[in-house]
Amino acid sequence: MLALGQVLLLGLFAVIFSSQPLPAKAADANCQAFPQTGFSICGRFLSYWQANGGLEQQGLPISPVFEEKNPPTPAGDGQVHKVQYFERARFEYHPENKPPYDVLLGLLGKTEYMSRYPNVQLAEQTQEGDCQVFPETGKSICGRFLEYWTNHGGLTQQGLPLTGVFEETNPPTPLGDGQKHLVQYFERARFEYHPDNAAPYDVLLGLVGKNQLQAKYGKGPLPATVDYPPDLTVAQKPVDTQGANPDSEELQFLVLLNNYRQANGKKPLEFDARLYSSASWMAKDMATHNYISHTDSTGRSATVRIHAFGYPGTWVGENIAGHYEFAQGNMDAWQSDQIHIDNMLQGSYTHAAAARYYYANSLNKWYWVLDMGS
Repeated sequence: MLALGQVLLLGLFAVIFSSQPLPAKAADANCQAFPQTGFSICGRFLSYWQANGGLEQQGLPISPVFEEKNPPTPAGDGQVHKVQYFERARFEYHPENKPPYDVLLGLLGKTEYMSRYPNVQLAEQTQEGDCQVFPETGKSICGRFLEYWTNHGGLTQQGLPLTGVFEETNPPTPLGDGQKHLVQYFERARFEYHPDNAAPYDVLLGLVGKNQLQAKYGKGPLPATVDYPPDLTVAQKPVDTQGANPDSEELQFLVLLNNYRQANGKKPLEFDARLYSSASWMAKDMATHNYISHTDSTGRSATVRIHAFGYPGTWVGENIAGHYEFAQGNMDAWQSDQIHIDNMLQGSYTHAAAARYYYANSLNKWYWVLDMGS
């Protein structure tokens, strides 16, 4: 009995998402518009932005996509790439790499550090707390900076430390706050310590993207805009729809769901092939990678994945579960939990599809996904 209970704890999750509708052209192009800056993020850059910290880590988009030649080593690779600038980063498209390494962050922390402090001996301060030494650069990360670095992408997002901790005055608005802070430079970022803020906002990322865009182009025109990188993360993975059509248990689940909704005064939901493709892919992904989560193995949220399979709904939601082979057992489990009940009885939904997948070498064997939307 305890083992079954453990499986149920691992196997039941539900989530409801909403998103603001975009103009038809932008929605078709898989874009998100940001009226704060007048720019959008699209395609592969959008899925990377969403999977890697969004506003907190990368900031708002501050340029379109254009082609730019990287500086030579050690501040870049000297090659031309499609890029887009953000307040705290620059995305580079590397189609020669397989996802997720087809998008890399430019070495803006290194570029800014080299331009600000050429041949300057910094007055670095003694750091407190636990430290990690990096022999590649001879520098350490300690205390809150180490905690932030570890919990926010480490080498991939921040890079190696280039300096110790020292005091630096930020540029005035809009390139900074004009205040003096303890900072530390990394290959891709600059950490600022703001002790007046409660954790986790006592460590903030400097606006290195904004600073470098200004330093490189000033108020002059940017290079010509080019097409954004396509999001190939779906196309490069096999989509298993278990045949073109749902099996008998998947169809039976939709019958059970609509009976349950009608018994509770809700309209029945229509089957949608795009939602079925999304649910089928996710059920197989969970089974073959042995996990239960709404974030898939490529780092996409349920909203990003459902939209990637072509469903344009403003409201989307998802239930996931493990362990149950048959539709009735899965429905009984979801009907025992209020979060799943609320999701299945959401009045705004108009479409749904359920999918299951079996994998003998996984913990739960059977995996179910119900995707819904309007």
